[in-house]
Parts: sequence; C-alpha cells; structure tokens
Amino acid sequence: MEVYRLMITRFNWPLATALSFVVLAVVLTSVGALFYLFRDRLGDAYVD
Repeated sequence: MEVYRLMITRFNWPLATALSFVVLAVVLTSVGALFYLFRDRLGDAYVD
C-alpha cells in the first residue's frame, strides 16, 4: 500500500521503486531461507 501511495498520490517514483526492490529482496530472501530450512522435507515429495 505504501508503494501505491508513493506512486499515485505523491508521484515519488524513485522512492517507490527503491521500496519495491527492498520488499522484493525481503520476500526472495525469506522464500530462499524457507526452502533451505525445509529442504529435507521437500525432497521427499519428489521421490519416484
């Protein structure tokens, strides 16, 4: 919501873009950490 507010109401595109990249980095890091922590359990799901 903050990114939307910065882009639409305040027209602060550079700050909104930077905030978007921060959010993206946090999400990708979190997903990567979860895959790393649960790699043993996920491996069992793909065994033939």
